[in-house]
Amino acid sequence: MGIGGSFPEFILNCTKLKHLDLSWNRFSGPILELLPKTAPNLTYLKLRANRFSGPIPCSFAKLSKLETLLISINNFTGDIPVEVGTMFALSTLDLGNNTLSGPIPERICSLTKVWWFNLAANKLTGKIPSCISNMTELLRLELWNNKLEGELPAAISQLPNLMYHSVGTNRLTGAVPKNLGQMQPLLIVDLSNNNFSGELPPDLCSGSQLQQLVVKNNSLSGMFPPCPNLTYAWIGQNHFSGDIAQVLRIHTTLRGLDASRNQFTGMLPQEFCQLVFLKFLDLSSNQIYGDLPTCWSNLQELVFLDLSSNAFSGNVPTSTSTTCQLTSLHLANNSLTGGFPSALRYCMNLTMVDLQDNRLSGEIPSTIWESMPSLQFLQLYSYV
Repeated sequence: MGIGGSFPEFILNCTKLKHLDLSWNRFSGPILELLPKTAPNLTYLKLRANRFSGPIPCSFAKLSKLETLLISINNFTGDIPVEVGTMFALSTLDLGNNTLSGPIPERICSLTKVWWFNLAANKLTGKIPSCISNMTELLRLELWNNKLEGELPAAISQLPNLMYHSVGTNRLTGAVPKNLGQMQPLLIVDLSNNNFSGELPPDLCSGSQLQQLVVKNNSLSGMFPPCPNLTYAWIGQNHFSGDIAQVLRIHTTLRGLDASRNQFTGMLPQEFCQLVFLKFLDLSSNQIYGDLPTCWSNLQELVFLDLSSNAFSGNVPTSTSTTCQLTSLHLANNSLTGGFPSALRYCMNLTMVDLQDNRLSGEIPSTIWESMPSLQFLQLYSYV
């Protein structure tokens, strides 16, 4: 349940306090303006996941020794105080998941010791200041889910230690900086739900460390750059093109790929079945054709498969494996022929099967409910 009430005033008597953590409680109301005056030696202040409200006190700037400020997941409102930019001892600044508004003050760029900078899930507006390149210790930059606009500053490519870069769900436009990733140890990049256009930087994965790439729902185009150690990629709802076989051959460590609603062409290669770690794959609404690989059902980790709205033809291959973890299968709107896929009898966990708008024929096996006891959704509708 946690402790509730207003900010505990007895703390004002703890003049030698250095470490204060009130996280994950139900404290509410404003933070006391007098805190910096009565606890000038604070180095660690953590108030995450409460119900604190009101503006962030400008008096925080007087906490000259504060190294960690974590006040996310509250109800703080108003602008980010410009005075925060004078807290030069800070190494961690987490203001995420509040209702802060206004622009990101450029003075924050003076916090050159900060390695984790989180302003995510607020209502911030304006542009990302290009002076952010001064924050050279940044490892983790989180600006997602705001109302930021304009272009992504090319200066972000100058942050030498950046590993986690998330600006998803904003109103950003223009091209992705061409040098992003060139000299950076990027592990996770999230540019999703914006209006970026043009091609992804050719050196985005030059460090061979990128593991997760999220760029869905933009207007990106061109070829998808090779990222040999990529494990998860959400690149759907863009204009990427090229041979899907090449994409799958290069990215052999994939566990999840959403490449839906793009312009990929070609056939699924037999190497597709060597993606032994693959858990979900969505290639729907592309221009992929040909037969389904005969070994598709041998991917024993695969849980979700969507190949709908392409140009696949031929029969759904029979299975050579009795192990199937699929819970959701979507093959709708293709030109598949033959009878009801016999391979599905081994997929005991299936809850959804969508085979509509194909050229299937014959009878539905009478044992379908025995072989798929978890089935909740079966779509076989066809215009043919």
